[in-house]
Amino acid sequence: MFLMVEKVMLSSSSNKKYVIIFFLAIFQFFSSSAFAFDQVSIISLIANPHKFEGKNIEVKGYLQFDGELILYVDETRAKNIDFSSAVSVQDKSTENRLVEQCANRYVVVRGTVDERYGQVKLIDVVNIYSLNSKEICWKPKG
Repeated sequence: MFLMVEKVMLSSSSNKKYVIIFFLAIFQFFSSSAFAFDQVSIISLIANPHKFEGKNIEVKGYLQFDGELILYVDETRAKNIDFSSAVSVQDKSTENRLVEQCANRYVVVRGTVDERYGQVKLIDVVNIYSLNSKEICWKPKG
């Protein structure tokens, strides 16, 4: 009976449009909610990292390479290497592409918060958006 109903629905070109729109809406809903990123200030993240543990977030700051990628509150704190106002950023890029393309500028990082070992870190980075050039400066291949 299901197959008969499906054939009747798909026989009309008007109904085909509704079926396509329905599936596109469902796809959009699930894809956007599966990869939703909460906007979090870097100050809130530093002050309450446990609140964001395991969550996908989007955070702004000044990205600098100090032996590892560090996202600071601002450029002044980066120049002073003030780790108390910063979080680490996992670099899974090949050949330090992330450092070359995104370091030493203001960025928005999208990733997952990891607070293991007493250090706040953004892992599984989805992309990094440069606020200077207004474009994505790095995203993983694939």
